[in-house]
Amino acid sequence: MAMSAINIEAFGMIPYWIDRYQEDPLWFQVHEGYAHGGGWRDFEGFEVLQGDAETPHEIQDPEDPVYEEIGRIQTEQEVLIMFPHSWVLWQNLKDGNTKIARID
Repeated sequence: MAMSAINIEAFGMIPYWIDRYQEDPLWFQVHEGYAHGGGWRDFEGFEVLQGDAETPHEIQDPEDPVYEEIGRIQTEQEVLIMFPHSWVLWQNLKDGNTKIARID
């Protein structure tokens, strides 16, 4: 699987938990790698305001300001987006499904 990254430094340890040859989704690989911190725990409430394979993402929780994308790890089928305050968005680029978690 081909993988590209923008501002990979923003992700901290996350890139070390990802194996591009694994068939598991990127969010699950983060879940496994972050087991010491509780794994990937979905956070409800954020709305994805914009973003896709070509456009930077923005998210917002109703009680917070808009957060803009600061980093990206992308394959042909999915993308991990890093936002300020350790918020991470996973998006399936084929069907648009998303998950958001705080990975700090």
